[in-house]
Amino acid sequence: MLHGRFFPELVEVMSISTLLLGLAGVLLLLLLGRFLAPRLVPTSVVRAAVIGSAVLVVWEAASLLKLVSPVLLPPPTVVLSNLGLMWSVGFLQPQIIASVSRLLVACGLAVITAIPLGVLIGQFRTLSEYLQPFLDMLRMVPAPAWLPLAILWFGLGNAPTIFIIWLGAFFPIFLNTLAATRRAERAQVETVRGFGGAAFDIAWEVIIPASLPLILTGIRVGLGIGWIVLLTAELASTSIAGGLGYMIEDARSLLDAPTVVSGMLVIGTLGTLLDVGIRQFESRYMRRLLP
Repeated sequence: MLHGRFFPELVEVMSISTLLLGLAGVLLLLLLGRFLAPRLVPTSVVRAAVIGSAVLVVWEAASLLKLVSPVLLPPPTVVLSNLGLMWSVGFLQPQIIASVSRLLVACGLAVITAIPLGVLIGQFRTLSEYLQPFLDMLRMVPAPAWLPLAILWFGLGNAPTIFIIWLGAFFPIFLNTLAATRRAERAQVETVRGFGGAAFDIAWEVIIPASLPLILTGIRVGLGIGWIVLLTAELASTSIAGGLGYMIEDARSLLDAPTVVSGMLVIGTLGTLLDVGIRQFESRYMRRLLP
């Protein structure tokens, strides 16, 4: 494995002028994209880029003025150079793929289990009376607390991590689906039932289409919680190898601050992209839904 403690011999750290020119170039491209394709580049992304650039400049200045120790918090020029090397030698990409694949598998499982269960419990009062108290009790146990038990159940490997990510993502999707199902128009439900529609027909033709905006919000929240749980599991678990959390913990054990901070930047960037992507999908769906 490649570690950042070897990077002083391998990396030519970028100059401050290169950093400033790079930030200016990114902001210019985003502003141009906002002007030419406003739907692809929302205002929130431009604002986040401006704030992020300002933070990087202040951070670099604090390091130059010796206000922070470069050993404990390396300046952006060192961190970005570190990132560039990790990408160029092919070390960073497998970590990203490992983390994102675990998240997508677990959240996919959460979607296909939480939505049907939310619709069922929302439709049938008896089922709700028996199952919801049990599910509410499970919801109070933080997903990472299940990790030791998950390792006992599933052994070493990806399965325990995917299980606790599934738990973290499941409840926001389930609760939003449940709330949306209970708010479904009773008149439409009774109309479908009057024409002989079964419970499946009611769910498919009335409840799910009417509930999609709230379900999409639950998926977005579930993805965010799943991302946090994933990284917590990768940081804490010794049962898996690979992933951004594993990379950060491995670098911490070697006192490799540049790689730790590089991993944090990648995590923040990927999390933001996931959130922006699902928000864009949600807003486009709502525009199609509204007259």
